[in-house]
Amino acid sequence: MPESQTSTRYRVDRAKLHALVEGMSDVIEARPLPDDLTLDLPPALRDELAAILPGLDEERLWVVSGVAVLIGLNVYEECGQFVVEREESS
Repeated sequence: MPESQTSTRYRVDRAKLHALVEGMSDVIEARPLPDDLTLDLPPALRDELAAILPGLDEERLWVVSGVAVLIGLNVYEECGQFVVEREESS
């Protein structure tokens, strides 16, 4: 959406989104690193990822993946909780 336009019909319920991130962060951080997780990547791809995620290693990749998958999927599946209609102004 261009910077000059804003959604007048919907808004993000920040309190619910923050609560989700807090709860899912605990879940993500508690998950053990799988024994078979390795970053056996072609050098070009590894360099590209390292440019995006400095200090890339298996544990960091595991946590980043957890954030993307668990939080993203939850928001997608329960979007009605996090994207709500704006209340009418009086």
